[in-house]
Amino acid sequence: MEQRLLKENTFKALMIFALPYMFSNLLQVFYGSADMFVVGQFGHTFDVSGVSIGSQTMSLITNLVLGLTTGVTVLLGQYLGSKSYRDLSKTIGGAIVLFLIIALGLTFVMLSFNNEITLLMNTPKEAIEATKSYLSVCSAGIIFIVGYNVVSSILRGLGDSKTPLLFVFIACMINIVVDFVLVGYFHMGAKGAAIATVSAQ
Repeated sequence: MEQRLLKENTFKALMIFALPYMFSNLLQVFYGSADMFVVGQFGHTFDVSGVSIGSQTMSLITNLVLGLTTGVTVLLGQYLGSKSYRDLSKTIGGAIVLFLIIALGLTFVMLSFNNEITLLMNTPKEAIEATKSYLSVCSAGIIFIVGYNVVSSILRGLGDSKTPLLFVFIACMINIVVDFVLVGYFHMGAKGAAIATVSAQ
């Protein structure tokens, strides 16, 4: 990436790097929208409310993790540019350990305070169980959300923004297919949508 920025038109090089990054983030947001669409077609009203509220909560976690992992990308870019390969290696190893701890911590909090978080979101009474079900399943998959974002931040820091886009695109396609199977065919509602999301991740 560094050589490309130096040798090619700067704007073109930045667009080649930035566009896959932008689309990756948009596709991550699309997860919740896909769940909402399928549940809206085949589920009950309380399932739609449960997925809507639950996906908002999970989006907050995803954005938090995304923001934190951006720091990893910046550090790796700096070390790669200065050819500080020892620091580069240490940063990658440290990031993996740190974010594993963060993932376990977030999972513990979300599972332990599932009921409190559901009520804090002003969930309608009829949608409480659907919301709790959606959050419980998705919370169990937080480690995959964190894992994807850590690996993606490392790849981007090394100059590769296309592979993370491919990862999340494939995951989105799997999510949609499993959504239709579990929600449309097996009528599993909000829980089915959550299982589809975690399975794709």
